[in-house]
This record gives sequence, structure tokens and C-alpha cells, in this order.
Amino acid sequence: MVSGLFWRVTNGLVSVPEFSPAFCAGVPLVFNPQSVYFSVPGLLLTFLPPVPSVALSWVIFGLVGGLSTYGLLRRVFQVSPEAAAVGGVLFLLNGFFLFRMVIGHITFHPFMLVPAMVWSIARTPQENATDQARIMSIASRAVTFAVLIAYSFYSGGAYVLTTIPLMIAALLLLAYLMDRCDKHAVTIMLLGGSLGIALCAYRLFPTLAYSANVPRLNEMVQSGSLLRLVGGAAASLFVPQILSMFERRDLLNLQRHELEYGVGLAPLLILLVAVSRGLVRGWGVRFLSELPYRKQVACLALCSILLVPILMSYSGLHWLLVQIPVIKSMSVMLRFWSVYIPILCIAAAIVLDQIVSNQKQRIGWSIAAIALTVIQAASTNVRFYQEQLYDPTAMNTAYRQIQDGRGLPPIDRIEQPTSAADFMWNEGFVSGATTLPCYEPMFGYSNKDFPLGRLEIGPVLQSSRGLLNLKNPACYVFPGANSCRPGDEFTDVQLASAEAFTHYKPFPYRWPAWQYAATGITMMSALFCAVVAATGLFGWARRRRVISR
Repeated sequence: MVSGLFWRVTNGLVSVPEFSPAFCAGVPLVFNPQSVYFSVPGLLLTFLPPVPSVALSWVIFGLVGGLSTYGLLRRVFQVSPEAAAVGGVLFLLNGFFLFRMVIGHITFHPFMLVPAMVWSIARTPQENATDQARIMSIASRAVTFAVLIAYSFYSGGAYVLTTIPLMIAALLLLAYLMDRCDKHAVTIMLLGGSLGIALCAYRLFPTLAYSANVPRLNEMVQSGSLLRLVGGAAASLFVPQILSMFERRDLLNLQRHELEYGVGLAPLLILLVAVSRGLVRGWGVRFLSELPYRKQVACLALCSILLVPILMSYSGLHWLLVQIPVIKSMSVMLRFWSVYIPILCIAAAIVLDQIVSNQKQRIGWSIAAIALTVIQAASTNVRFYQEQLYDPTAMNTAYRQIQDGRGLPPIDRIEQPTSAADFMWNEGFVSGATTLPCYEPMFGYSNKDFPLGRLEIGPVLQSSRGLLNLKNPACYVFPGANSCRPGDEFTDVQLASAEAFTHYKPFPYRWPAWQYAATGITMMSALFCAVVAATGLFGWARRRRVISR
């Protein structure tokens, strides 16, 4: 975030920091799948120091997630305000978002946009709408969905985007089973998804190229026991407070933040009451037997989706997962458990409406569910997070330098990190150094897949055998167009380019033809979205004028 801010201050808003000299002797920045340059936290850094910008983003996206869950439940699933409030609070306080932001995984914040995505797809237009209004509604909802998908990708949420399709599919199936889904939902999802990919094309294709050019060794963390995985998921979702009782995590030997998915006991208790009533009255068998064939298939598809997060962490399927692009480069497969969070929040609200028909009783149930959720969240032992070692002093100092107009010093040397903690290896750029070893997940844990080449401790512009002591980051992404290999250094002939790069300034390199095409696709799709948005706003304003008359 800070290095991106310095680029923005140095080169202006129009110039995009496709590469940065600050880390690992020169790496892709915007083309890194976890880059947060185009994100709310990254943009807030222009006005606020690093920690407040992240904290404010936490609040913003928490509220967006909670309010959009309430809106989804009210407008699409048509539940009562009390039940919708329960669903909104459950999603607002889910442990996955809460503790990911606390631990520093800010690239997971687009997770809170999932209810808004489903809302944009599934909500039905007004019954008395004209054909023109319906077409405009489909177009505007597809654009909304596309923009949300694009933001999720541009803000570093590449990992979240692997789970979002499962969440959307599950919630749309649930809406379909309740006859609450717009008949054009699939069309909107396909149009919006395609448009979203088009919006991402400028960054998507180079990111895929970067990932392909620096493949890291497979590091999937999985378990051979399905029963253990189911038990772990149940504990993490409903009683995550017990995680503080373990000094080391017994499940897959992961740190505590990787097991935080809590929605609390309220959804479990609500669903257990519904199941017990259904068993007593024989609802389950009768319900399934009376369903039309298409809805039986939808039930089967929904059940299949619910199995996926558990199976992703099952080592018995390792042979299959390592064959799937993108998935094969992942490590902590338990993160797929986040799929259960919006499903449980929505399902709990729907079921609460079904089992408590009396409004006064439902208000009481809702207050009790919200109180239980808040109390349970507040009682979480957070000592593990309070004891984290990260010190933001260096980043705060760099931010003040930038705000005072002094800027950051150019990168003039490679040095060893001053901290033994790998998550603080990259701080040398504040004093003009790029460190080795460095921290970059693209090169695997402990940096074991990093192409060291001729790099050594010393000045970055010193020459040895015709090579400078600095990576040419364009070679990681566009090796063919620049006649180099991934991980190559700048050559003596490229001294001027290397020097510009060390000062956080653009340097000359070639794009392949496919990148020009990708950029054109993104620009055209952005123009299309702008036209649809302007048309929609114009139509809304005109309707308002007609109504006022």
C-alpha cells in the first residue's frame, strides 16, 4: 500500500504501478494477484495513515456486508424485518472477515460483497414494469454484478473469487427453491460474469501469465480424515471460542486465524429447532417427495455445493485438485469453509421466519439471537491477536515522509532484512533498500521458489558479467515480448531503465499483442458500463419527475 502510494504521488493518478523495485529486487505490483492498489484501503491511504485506512475499510465493508444481507433477505427472500436483522448481524460479525482484517489479510475484504452480488442477480423487477424497463433492469443488474466482481479482483481478492461462485450458486439455488429468484437470474449472472471478466482483462491476463511463469511447488494443507474435517468446520463455525484453548492447532497444525469462520451458536440453534420440528411432523420426506423434478435436482445441487468445502481439504482428492488451474497453487484449503458463512446467515433468517409465525414471538427470538451473537463474539479470547509481533512504525514513518513531501528514497541497494520475522522482511524500502530474503507468496513459503540468479548483497546498479544487481520485473510477466526469461536481471545496456525503475518511475518495456487486446477489452467494457449506468440514472431521474408531477 505504501509503495503504491509513493508511485501515485511521484507519477500521478494516471500512471499505474505495474512493477515495484521495493521488494525482492523488483517484482510485479499491480500484476500481483494480491495487489491492493485499486482498492478502498489503498485509496484511503491517500488521506489517512496506514492503520486507520485499514480500520476504516474494515468498518465500511462490515457495514456493506451486514446491510446488503438485510436487503437481500428483505427484497429477495422476503423475510420479516426481525429475521432479516438477525441475518444481517450474523454476517456483519462473522469471524472470517473480522479476524482476517485483524491479522492483516486485507485482500479478503471483498468477501463482504457476496450478499450484494446475489441481490443484484436475484431480485425481481416490479410487476407492472414495461418491457423496456425490464430490459434496462437486466442490463443494470448485470453491470452491478460485473462491477462488484471487478472490484473483488482489482482489490486483491483473487482467492475470494475462487469461493464466491460457490456462495452465489448456493444462495441462488436456495432462492429458486423458495420461488424467490428472478427467472432471468442465470442470464444476468452469465452476462454480468462475462462483463466482469472483460473489466478485469487488463490485469487478469498478466496476472495469469505471472502465475504461470513463476509456478511454486504445491503446498496444499489437507487432512486424511473427513470426520476430523467435519468436526473442525462445526467448531470453527459455531464455537470458535474454543480455539483459544489450544496452544497449537490440532487440526492441520494451522495458526488460529486460519480456523476463524464463526457465525456463532444462534444459526445452529435455530436450524436444530427447525430440524427437530420437521422430524416430528415428517416434513422432510413429504417435502422432498412433493417437490417438482427440477427442484429435486436443485436440492441435489445445493447439497453437492455444501460438500465441496469439506472435500477441498480432504487429502484423498489431492490427485484431482492438483490438476485444476489456480486451485493447484493454493495452500490453506480450509479457506473454502468461508462458503458456509453466507449460507448459514441467510438460512437462519429464513428458517426463523418459518418456525416463528407470531410477530411478537419472532421479535423476542430475534433479540435473543442477536444478543447471543454479540455476547459470543465479545467473549472471544483475542490474546493470540494482541500478541502478534508486527510493528507498523516503519510504514507510519514512510507515510509521514510522503505526506510531508519528502517522499521515499530510491532503491539503491540489496541488504539482508533487519527482522527475523518473515512478515517484516520487506520493510527495507523505507530506507532505500530491497531485502533478500524477501516475503512474496508468489515464490512460495520461505521464498524457496524465488529465482535468485546473480543477485547479491550490495548496490543494485553494480554490474557483474553484464548483468545489474536488479531484476527486470517485466520478464516475470512478458518474457517473450522482452526477449528474456522470468527472473532475469536488467543488463548493462538497460542501465537507464533500471535507474528510472529504482526511482519508482516508469521504464520502457514491451507489451505483447494480447495485452494490448486485453487493455482494449477492459476499456470498451468500462465504457459500456458507464453508458448503462448513465442511462439508468437518466431513466430514474425522469421517473422521479413524472411521479412528482
